[in-house]
Amino acid sequence: MSFSSIPLEDFEATFGALTEISSVSLGGTIVSKSDDFFSPASDLLKIGPAIAYPGVFGKNGSVMDGWESRRHNPEHDWVIIKLGPPAATIRGFDIDTAHFAGNEAPSASVDALYSPNTVPTNDCLLWTSLLLPQPLGPSSRHLFELTSSSSIPFTHLRLNNIPDGGIARFRAYGTVVAPHPSAGLQPWDRVEKGEVDLAHSFNGGRVVWSTDEHYGGAHYLLLPGRGETMEDGWHTKRSRTPGHSDSAIIQLGSKGTINELNIDTHHFIGNFPAGVAVHAILSEEEVPPLELESGWTQLLVRSKVGPHAEHFFEVDDASKNQIFSHVRMTIFPDGGVKRLRVFGSRSA
Repeated sequence: MSFSSIPLEDFEATFGALTEISSVSLGGTIVSKSDDFFSPASDLLKIGPAIAYPGVFGKNGSVMDGWESRRHNPEHDWVIIKLGPPAATIRGFDIDTAHFAGNEAPSASVDALYSPNTVPTNDCLLWTSLLLPQPLGPSSRHLFELTSSSSIPFTHLRLNNIPDGGIARFRAYGTVVAPHPSAGLQPWDRVEKGEVDLAHSFNGGRVVWSTDEHYGGAHYLLLPGRGETMEDGWHTKRSRTPGHSDSAIIQLGSKGTINELNIDTHHFIGNFPAGVAVHAILSEEEVPPLELESGWTQLLVRSKVGPHAEHFFEVDDASKNQIFSHVRMTIFPDGGVKRLRVFGSRSA
């Protein structure tokens, strides 16, 4: 597998439309590790950036926000990560040594494995090398893009810390491999009504465009569950311009018909939007035309939503018969939304 180093200023262009498939908010978890004496390996998958704790000490030494193993490993340390979605293809990595300066891991590499039914072991012979050992600097982010295209699905990653030390955050980016339609409804769909959540990240939905993500990315709209705090929701900055609105466009995992929308403001109590509208379109483009006059159909006129609650809106009968590929949610004038569910049926 070939790869290249990416400058930080190219992050959005390279990974912006992909899914952070390793994130704890998507269900990513550490399933085994060699050592995390100084700081737990689970910190690697936290949602937010690493925090500094200068001058704070615990029983084992300085308190750090990240994975830190003990010194003098004659080989190297490792952690095995189960990805959040059932399977995904891999596009690249963000390996961050924030606040580790003098105790950072000198280098790191990444391997991958497809093992849907069992937890793989470190000594398994089936690991595939995705990223060869790369040097890491102190307190800095390191972006790596896999440049050889691959549609091979994986379920687990192994991050190798060579030979030991600290890594604050590890983020893997890629594309969720959605279940084949023949597999039927999944636990994250609306099984009781026989409807698919066309926008759900595990069904292949992804955000392809948004106006603002100051406090939280629009991709959080499509995650499983309802989250634990405001941290994993789409949250825009306060606007001061009359008539302002923010929008996000979601490419559905499958083209289909839409019956009902669920807009969830869970945890947004004093900063939920004043109103929400939703449009949809059938387009072969990844990002459809942004002008609403260019073929968009209104599924939901501007409607009031309240704090910390799910809001269900049925689509009108005429729109229920149309096939769509994208939805666009607009919030007025700004604020936070936790999840957007788009219930319907896949087209033939």
